[in-house]
Amino acid sequence: MSVGVRRHGLYELHQFDRLTCVVSSGVGGGSLVYTDMQVPPPDAYLDAFPDCIDAAEMRPYIDAVRTMVAPRPVAPIPQKARAFDRAATAAGLGPVHFPDLALTSNPLGKPSRATMGTTYLPVALRHGAELRAMSEVVAMSQTPDGGWQVRYRDHERGRSYVESAPRLILSAGTLGTMRLLFDARDRLGTLPLVSSALGRGFTPNGDMVTVVHRTAQRVDSVAGPPITAYLTAEGERDFLTAEVGLRLHHLAPSAAVARLLPRTALLVGMGADRIASEATYDGRNLHLSTDRDDDSELFDSLADHATAIASGYRAKRTIVNAPFGRDSTRLASVHPLGGVPMAESPTNGVVDPSGQVHNYPGLFVADGSILPSAPGIPPAMTIAAMAERISHQIYRCPETSGS
Repeated sequence: MSVGVRRHGLYELHQFDRLTCVVSSGVGGGSLVYTDMQVPPPDAYLDAFPDCIDAAEMRPYIDAVRTMVAPRPVAPIPQKARAFDRAATAAGLGPVHFPDLALTSNPLGKPSRATMGTTYLPVALRHGAELRAMSEVVAMSQTPDGGWQVRYRDHERGRSYVESAPRLILSAGTLGTMRLLFDARDRLGTLPLVSSALGRGFTPNGDMVTVVHRTAQRVDSVAGPPITAYLTAEGERDFLTAEVGLRLHHLAPSAAVARLLPRTALLVGMGADRIASEATYDGRNLHLSTDRDDDSELFDSLADHATAIASGYRAKRTIVNAPFGRDSTRLASVHPLGGVPMAESPTNGVVDPSGQVHNYPGLFVADGSILPSAPGIPPAMTIAAMAERISHQIYRCPETSGS
């Protein structure tokens, strides 16, 4: 199997000292590559936000996401979920849960991922939105009249353009939004009053990957949606472990690799880690020093849980904390969160409870960077619900949000 590296590909690989992050880059953001699993945040998790945000206040926004995405369990249950269920039972674990997924139907009537291209974006386009695909924002600044200006590079045409608007909403993902804000404050000097809290509270969301190879029975991980079954562990530390499909067909794997896939399972664990790292910026790149030792208790528990499930598959080889290995302190995350904290004052936060950047009316952040800590679950519904809330705040109070 040959995988090419392109500067403007769909996936972004960010390599830090002891942490590797894999995120997406495209119109639709994380929805292009996420696992489809839709889980609302626990009520207790919302207590970490400012006092005006709680479970009751967030309920209508979570319901709005449900209405838009229409999550549902996959049916019929695919082979890989049944194999996971058998492995869990053999390991003495359970019960297995079958999550609600953001699904639509492809032209063949098969379930497929519901991205923003099938949910929010069509609605936005009907209301006059315009898309700039293959484009990358490289700078932003405030205009003399209090509006906002962005400069972006159209990679398809090889040209740069400038757009202006009364409001600017950053939704570049945790790492992208942090980099844009750091760059505007520290290198370009266009937003010098961005809070010194920028970069604080970063978390990898307790992610840990395990590869279960050469299982006793067929797993067929290439068939079906990414996550179709998971186990929870409740106790001193709550976390989950899910089976994840190996969607490698579009990479044209070699015949040798293709023969191995039916008996290879991928497990992904995630938990509410207690990591609150601080990202820094050197004028070009972000830097993070996060590693497994920052919350060894959680990651050891995730490793033990994955090992127990793997034993139920009766696999010949198991790689915990892939690709680094169980004894490594390195981590890999597909859910980097935080770094743009929300607080009532700029002393403690970059944005206020409405998502507006302190000292800069009309500039908002609406993505995973504003989450206060690791929810320990797939964060898609939490992020979308916060975005619903922020859009409602803008609509309700336009006079205070860059009219």
